Amino acid sequence: FYDDTGNPDKAEPLYLESYDMMKRLYKGDHPNIATALNNLASFYETAGLLTKAEKFYKEALDMRMVSFIKPFHHIIRFQI
Repeated sequence: FYDDTGNPDKAEPLYLESYDMMKRLYKGDHPNIATALNNLASFYETAGLLTKAEKFYKEALDMRMVSFIKPFHHIIRFQI
């Protein structure tokens, strides 16, 4: 809401709080943490902070790769 209404200074702490909350609620490479990271990255991209955005996008992608590929590693290994 705040970033859409031109109040990014109010929005950033909420994105950070959401990310921190997800890290406390879920352990490891959980998809909900990756979603919070992606949301934070999207906020930074919209704000023009592309270096910060890229860092969080990469972290979210790495986390999703682990959380989605890890359960199926035995299938992937045999199909290669």
